[in-house]
Amino acid sequence: MTQPTLLSRVVVAVRHQRVLVTCILVIGVLVALLALMTAHKKYTATTTVLMVAEPRDSSNSQVSFTETKPLLSVDLPSLATDAVVLARFRRDIGESVSLEMLRSRIHAKVNLDSSIMPVQYTAGKYDAAIGGANQLGDEIVRFYREIATTRYDSLIKDLNSQLAARRKELTRLDSELAVTARVYPYI
Repeated sequence: MTQPTLLSRVVVAVRHQRVLVTCILVIGVLVALLALMTAHKKYTATTTVLMVAEPRDSSNSQVSFTETKPLLSVDLPSLATDAVVLARFRRDIGESVSLEMLRSRIHAKVNLDSSIMPVQYTAGKYDAAIGGANQLGDEIVRFYREIATTRYDSLIKDLNSQLAARRKELTRLDSELAVTARVYPYI
């Protein structure tokens, strides 16, 4: 008589325990199906924002002097999660989720010596991820332009008020000079 092989011994053991093996396989398939049904797919899309560096002759002391590192690029990723940008973005995509939930779906970081800021947005649907990433990029650019415009408007207002004060002072000095010239015509 020959000794039974390992394979034949396993087959015999499975045959004797077929009810147990069948139950384990059915439970495993059910758990796998349940996991597939409850697991939500997530899609991540990336948009990029190009940041233009200031020229080398800039008088701004906060600007890095490398050609590829833009103005205050360390702070620019925070624009992607700014409350104003997120509120507008939430309105654009038509979702009523909290700002914190939106922040958790967004990742923005500037790589060292790069003028491109990748911004990633994660959503449950493929189209929503792509559209959301593009809308988020648009909102970041729009908000940055508004900040820059507001800064220039503030500077213009300040310069106009200084000009008005100087104009008023010159008018006062001119009238004093006219009075003095009438009183002392040789001065």
